Amino acid sequence: MAKTLRKDTRHTIAKTWPRFVSIACLMVLAVFALVGLKVTGPNMRDTAASFFDQSQLTDVTVISTWGLDDTDQSLFDSVSDIRDVEYGYAVDTLIAGTDTSVRVFSLPERISLPEVTSGSLPVSTDEIALDFRLEGTYEIGDTIVLDEPNADEAEDENETEDEAEDEEPSEVLTHDTFRVVGFVKSAEFIDREQLGQTMIGTGQLNYFAFVTADAFDSDVYMSARLLFEDTEGAEPYDSAYLALLDQHKATLEDLLVPQAQARLAVIVSDAQAEIDDGRTENCRRPGAVGRRARGT
Repeated sequence: MAKTLRKDTRHTIAKTWPRFVSIACLMVLAVFALVGLKVTGPNMRDTAASFFDQSQLTDVTVISTWGLDDTDQSLFDSVSDIRDVEYGYAVDTLIAGTDTSVRVFSLPERISLPEVTSGSLPVSTDEIALDFRLEGTYEIGDTIVLDEPNADEAEDENETEDEAEDEEPSEVLTHDTFRVVGFVKSAEFIDREQLGQTMIGTGQLNYFAFVTADAFDSDVYMSARLLFEDTEGAEPYDSAYLALLDQHKATLEDLLVPQAQARLAVIVSDAQAEIDDGRTENCRRPGAVGRRARGT
């Protein structure tokens, strides 16, 4: 029976040779596709992990719209399993005359280091390294002008020149014109299309950039990048690593949520004090009492 089956198989293959070759080629192609799919995922994860390791990608980033003061920094210092922490500045801007948004960071020294794709990193306060996707739109040596719309909108149209001079400048950057010295990639932005949300422009963050810390004029830091002891050497896509991050995030939230409430209370108190001072000053102006009397 087996001998007959083998003979019949040989005759069938011989009579339908082109069909046999086609089926064999399809089987080989399917095997190659399966092997490619099995290998591509791990290779991509290994490539990403190597990039994260080279840049010392942060485990957790804490961002505050009101800034991180000395009290916040003391809280981070109290967490025993933090291996390293680096504070920085950031501000969302628009490329002048457009709705294109650019998040400008202060250049980190240890954590989440950007990778230079061409040119160099900024050294002086008037230099900037742009998102590598802007290469071609801008060239090294070009000038870029950035606007801070929130700062402009905060100004009172009716305030006098003397009042404007007495107020602190609302801009976070020391100036708005920068010279392009390089283009960079950042491990914090691995998705080229979805960089996050912003309160300016179209609401979608388009690009990022780096300047020196001296290019910012702020009394408080805006962000803190954290590395933890138990995550050193961990695989970034491993479930155990993600579980550790969840634990650390919960710990930080327990510390910072009460701090945020206390900070809000201070801000409200300061604002109320300014309002009260303004009312007192208005009452002291000549004619204020008479106008109030006529109004009643």
